[in-house]
Amino acid sequence: MTDPFDEATLSAIGELLAVGEQEGFAITFAPDAQGWTVGYMRGMGGGDLISGYDLEETAKAAMRPLLDLAARYAERRREREERERKGSEWADGEGPRDDVDAPPLGSLPSTQSLDVSFANLDATEFEEFIYDLLVTLGFRNVDWRKGTSKKSSPSDRGRDIVAQSLVTDVDGHTRFETWFVDAKHYERGVPPEALQGLMTWAESERPDVALVASSGFLSNAAKDWIENYRKNRAPAFRIRHWEKPELSRMLAVNRDLMARHDIIEAESMRTIAELRAAEQEFFDKVWYVRSLIHDEAIATGDKPPLDDKLRAQVDAARSAVIARYGADEVGPWDDWDWGYVNGKLAAVRWMLGNEWDFLDT
Repeated sequence: MTDPFDEATLSAIGELLAVGEQEGFAITFAPDAQGWTVGYMRGMGGGDLISGYDLEETAKAAMRPLLDLAARYAERRREREERERKGSEWADGEGPRDDVDAPPLGSLPSTQSLDVSFANLDATEFEEFIYDLLVTLGFRNVDWRKGTSKKSSPSDRGRDIVAQSLVTDVDGHTRFETWFVDAKHYERGVPPEALQGLMTWAESERPDVALVASSGFLSNAAKDWIENYRKNRAPAFRIRHWEKPELSRMLAVNRDLMARHDIIEAESMRTIAELRAAEQEFFDKVWYVRSLIHDEAIATGDKPPLDDKLRAQVDAARSAVIARYGADEVGPWDDWDWGYVNGKLAAVRWMLGNEWDFLDT
């Protein structure tokens, strides 16, 4: 049985896999009718790096966005570790102290409002944002309990983050309150069954507060479930939930967190998902016209003909592009429109972190 990939392709794949392993990313290769999509996975999240027709060229082109992604993760990790070090160095083995002020949990003005979107974040990145938010709000000994690189992590046992809030009583005595925090990044309302893991472990280990932090909203059924749980179980801990409006108000006075975690104001700019969809559209259209130009070169004898297998793949990919966008929207165009489409692809890729004039397909 012959190897379906030549040595150059295998070398490009190997280099990409080696860099991915070094930086802590799993690299994925997904074939489709139009070629290949190279993606990544890290923790519970992941996404696409780049798409292309030729696997060797696509693997090579994926190296730059992978390195850019690794640099962003490393910078976030350094910032988080520095904030945690500064926030907890006072308590190095000492426990609560009377000369330390309580965290500014009540200092978030309700008059400052902001409508944010978490669409740029995956589940792991939303957990990381909640971690940073807790540190910023003054919580101590914040522990992000993500103990596996798998897409779903059972190791947190119902609470993604454990943190402590320093509370000052009326007599001046200070004490720690332990919070179990479960971060929920759902496109729709959080359902009741998504809360049960947190409550089960809170009953077992008895924190002071069980907090559900949601990027959107708890469903009405989930809120009813919480009320029934309070009435029927009378838990020894308090149940709190922060939804998008509460998180928006907190971010209104901590806007640096928005820039740090790619959180945007709702409807103020395109999301990463929208930019990637636009990149895919213009990539498809540029590839489609370039494939027609290649056929013209074959007809004039300037290029060798394609073998039957590759010709079938090209024809199938063209049919898929036409079906997706419509025959009137995929070219060919005159020189001005052709340049306009290429310019759109370059602009979108620049916004996604590539260099200007990156037009590989």
